[in-house]
Amino acid sequence: MKYQAVLFDLDGTLVNSEPGIWQSVLYATRALGLPDPPADVLHAFFGPPLLYSFETTLGLTLEKAQQAVELYRADYAQSGVYNSCLFGGVKQMLDALRSAGVAMVIATSKPERFARIFLEQFQIGG
Repeated sequence: MKYQAVLFDLDGTLVNSEPGIWQSVLYATRALGLPDPPADVLHAFFGPPLLYSFETTLGLTLEKAQQAVELYRADYAQSGVYNSCLFGGVKQMLDALRSAGVAMVIATSKPERFARIFLEQFQIGG
């Protein structure tokens, strides 16, 4: 069966953005004077919305969680977004699909400006 279109998630499917996410979570928690969360807690930040994660995973108040999100986004925009890589074989797979005439779409809950940085940085946008 030949597929005419494929929908990809960006984070965790095409791009390993976890190192940059962890970096920026640590930046935010340290700036708020909180202890470094252990790796299993940091992993919980990969996927859900940031505000939710800071509130539920770290137990922050709404006000503190909002501050954490602002700190996170400042660090992520400056360097965290660049602390990522494509998963192995992704570029070749996308090139093969493009050559076969398959339409490709990327879905993400990441802010568009960061998604565009990934597309440009890894030259995977069409």
